[in-house]
Amino acid sequence: MVKSSGLELVGYGPQFTNVVVLADRARIPYMAVQSPLLEPIEVKISDLCDYLQRRKGLAVVYVDNPNNPTGDVINGESLKALVMLTQKRGDLLIVDEAFGDSILDGMSAFGLMENANNMIVTRSLSKVIGLASPRLGYMAMSRPLAEVYKNIELVFSVDTFTGLVGEVALEPVMLAEFLPDVRKKTELIKRQMVRVLQEVGIDVFESHPMVSILLARGEGNFYKTLLDLGIGTEDGATFKPTHENMDSSLVRMRIPGSLGRVAEIRKRLEKI
Repeated sequence: MVKSSGLELVGYGPQFTNVVVLADRARIPYMAVQSPLLEPIEVKISDLCDYLQRRKGLAVVYVDNPNNPTGDVINGESLKALVMLTQKRGDLLIVDEAFGDSILDGMSAFGLMENANNMIVTRSLSKVIGLASPRLGYMAMSRPLAEVYKNIELVFSVDTFTGLVGEVALEPVMLAEFLPDVRKKTELIKRQMVRVLQEVGIDVFESHPMVSILLARGEGNFYKTLLDLGIGTEDGATFKPTHENMDSSLVRMRIPGSLGRVAEIRKRLEKI
């Protein structure tokens, strides 16, 4: 039924792989626009828009911003262009901001919600805010979309205690003090981490300095090489369903919690 209607779940690669799993469960064909890996994220969004302009059927468009695995961020103009195009076409646009607390408010899709009745913006409390165990998040959408969404059975129910924890974590005064400190520390450690990787000959893809993940490339099975050195990363091959050129020479890295750990990583990398 879905295939006959021409509906498709569309994204840009590489991106968060759970979208592929969800598309399969919903029996909706998934397609990620295959821009060259080294192209800036704005080019990838432009290629995505070009693909949508050529499509005749409706689409559910999924983008993660900041991107997972690169940690790069879509600029305001590119994001606005995508919102306007999908609204004109009648597509549903989902912007996954799981790492969105890393960036400043002006870079978020939330600022475009007022004039976008076709968009859903999601946030997670498990990343920057650090509440991984409760599996808690929130989202914003237009009233018409909310009327549809309220009929969906949720996979994870939110109990009273988890709800209270979420309310405390999202308290505006607390966030106003907490988030700037996290962003500042993240940027300090990430810049040093990128410098170390580049100095030992490892390629690092474009990435926003305040986002705690990055995509790096080394020789051969780089994922296994790092694992043998005791450095845990996400195998780039995991993201292959969203981009054909993702393989084990690429890894998604999370920055460590301190500059001291960066120094330790450098010592291990120098053994390669």
